[in-house]
Amino acid sequence: MRTGFQIYNGVEMTVEHAQVLEESWFLVFRRRCLSSFDGIEHHHIMSVIAKFTYEVKPGRMRDFLSKLVTARSPKFTCPAMPKSVRLFRSTVPGPDTRYVVLLIEYEDMAAYGARAAFENNNQEWRDLFAAAPDSPEHLVRVELLTEFIL
Repeated sequence: MRTGFQIYNGVEMTVEHAQVLEESWFLVFRRRCLSSFDGIEHHHIMSVIAKFTYEVKPGRMRDFLSKLVTARSPKFTCPAMPKSVRLFRSTVPGPDTRYVVLLIEYEDMAAYGARAAFENNNQEWRDLFAAAPDSPEHLVRVELLTEFIL
């Protein structure tokens, strides 16, 4: 097995993805939450948002956007596709304008896990987003957000 990867439910994935899935198993199997306001049980499918913060090198935004367009190509299509993909950047001039935030929304934790497994097991995908000195971007932070129902 490759360094930094492990088998989770028969699928090879990064240790980080496996930990997120393990810690969030209840979101997959028990898709409901209790409202803290009225005590009535509500059934919800919890959306999951993968939030990626990138630092884009000066003058390389077009190259980074090209990578994202390539990532949307049919060769990277699988049964577990995101509900939405949105890219944001700071609109106020200053030192933080080199950062962009990519939000990828999935139906639930199971959909996120299936997509993560697809990406981790696809060499072409890993090559596309591999950290390299000539990459237009540097991945600064990854967060996995789950919906909190009020």
